[in-house]
Amino acid sequence: MRWLNLGNGEWGRRMQDDLTDAVEWAVQSGVVDKSRVAIYGRSYGGYAAFAGLAFTPDVYACGVDVVGPSNIKTLLAATPPNWDHMRKVFAVRIGNVLEDDAVNMRMSPLFHVDKVKRPLLIGQGANDPRVAQSESDQIAR
Repeated sequence: MRWLNLGNGEWGRRMQDDLTDAVEWAVQSGVVDKSRVAIYGRSYGGYAAFAGLAFTPDVYACGVDVVGPSNIKTLLAATPPNWDHMRKVFAVRIGNVLEDDAVNMRMSPLFHVDKVKRPLLIGQGANDPRVAQSESDQIAR
């Protein structure tokens, strides 16, 4: 539980830094060619892929975001009514973005899309029950 709790409130910050640090280690160790590093993920991983391209635009050659949220506030606002217990969990794990626009704007890659320099492939299901298609539509516009 300790390791899980270390990520509380760290979306787009320390959790993202861990991914960047792993890439930097792999490059410095000669394991990978820096010009060919891609980032891929689904759900939170999709968020991390988009955030990687937006927050650290020189680290990745490209990214793939599959059903990843782009705006955390709209993600949480769209959760079904029977997810009230999950909203409380998300407030601890992610932060209270429903009430704090500054936190949402800092951590949501949608508000940093202008910094993306590399190609981003987006995959989204129209009927996804957790991450609405609008999360991907916001990016593609």
